[in-house]
Amino acid sequence: MRRRLLLVLAGLLALTLTVVAVATAATLVRREPARPGTTSVAAQPVGSRALRVLHRWDRRRARAWSLGSVDRLGALYDRRSEPGAADRAMLAAYRSRGLRVISMRQQTLSVEELRATGRWLTVRVTDRLVYAVAVGNGARRRLPQDSFETQTLTFRRTSRGWIRVG
Repeated sequence: MRRRLLLVLAGLLALTLTVVAVATAATLVRREPARPGTTSVAAQPVGSRALRVLHRWDRRRARAWSLGSVDRLGALYDRRSEPGAADRAMLAAYRSRGLRVISMRQQTLSVEELRATGRWLTVRVTDRLVYAVAVGNGARRRLPQDSFETQTLTFRRTSRGWIRVG
C-alpha cells in the first residue's frame, strides 16, 4: 500500500513539475521552420537574461522543495497563480507523508523569449524533469522521468526577485 501511494505521488509530482518547470540545462531555440529531414536550431546565448532568470528561479524552486518549505515555494509565485497553488499543494502532500524531493533537475530542449521589459519576462520553454529523488521514512526513491512539454511562462520582477505569474 505504501509503495502504491509513493508511486501515485511520484506520478502526480512528475505531472506537476512538468507543468511548472523551467529551464536549468543547456538550451536551444528554434529560429526558422524546419524542413522535412532537417533540424533548425540555434543556441540561446548562455548569458541571456531569459536563461539567467529561468535558471535562478528554477534553482530557488528546487531549493524550496528540498527544504520542504511551502512558504519559500509560495514566494516564487504570484499569490493568484494556479500553478503556484498546485505546486504548494503537492509539496504539502509530500511533507504530510514525511517526504522531501531532492536533486530535481530539468532538461531544456528550447527556450524562446517572447516578451521582455524591465519588470516582465515571457518565455516559451520546452523541457522535462529528468531527475528527482523522494526521501523520507527510511526510503529513497527516484521519481519517473517526464516527456518533453512546451509551455509559456510569464515572470514579474518584484522586490523579492522574479516570481511566476499565471
